[in-house]
Amino acid sequence: MKVILSLIIFTLSIVSVLSTSYVNFIPYKKGSNCKGGNDNIKGVGYSVPTDSCITFDYFRNWKFSLSSDSTVKFSAFSNGTSSDLDCSEPFGETVVVSNGQCIESLGEHYFDGYFVPQRSNSYLVTISTTPSYSEFSWVNSFSYGKGCHNDDIVFASFATNFTAIQSEDQETVFCRNKEPLYNYCSTYNGLPYCSTEYFYYVCLTEEPFISSEEEGSPENPMGFYKTTTCMGDL
Repeated sequence: MKVILSLIIFTLSIVSVLSTSYVNFIPYKKGSNCKGGNDNIKGVGYSVPTDSCITFDYFRNWKFSLSSDSTVKFSAFSNGTSSDLDCSEPFGETVVVSNGQCIESLGEHYFDGYFVPQRSNSYLVTISTTPSYSEFSWVNSFSYGKGCHNDDIVFASFATNFTAIQSEDQETVFCRNKEPLYNYCSTYNGLPYCSTEYFYYVCLTEEPFISSEEEGSPENPMGFYKTTTCMGDL
């Protein structure tokens, strides 16, 4: 009997894993109609699981629901806490998109408030059993649990090389030799200057992704962990 129960639980676990679907928002140059191959893939994109309550930034929560006709509905929700996200009462409009659709804009729906592109993009919506982030150079991956594990990545925001990000310092993100870097320009004593720095953003957790190694922080608390890495070639 125990063997049968174990097999049932194991089978259900496999079905659960295999049935996971991802919605990918692949960024394209504005006005490209999401065509033209890799030459037109530019900007910030997202890979998110369906039927899960998630947050990229602790500003807003998101939930993406997949229908049998391959349409996806997504809504924003008021933020909860890292251990108790709430996706019960949406605010604002519910957006409906379809697999293979090219949408000209996400409007104000930049899912990751810390990673907003300076230029708006068109987006190709795709549905897959594996997320599409690994094809891109700069990847902000989010895992859930107690610590960071590459095989437990739940969702991601990502960017092509040399994408400009909204910030006070005109930041541009890129990868070199599989290392994440950013270039920023500002002024000092009234004089303009630019600098390039390595981006060390590894295994950060809690609101808003504070390092678990900081003094007073519990060791590996349960929650979302964020890591920035370089993966693909786009």
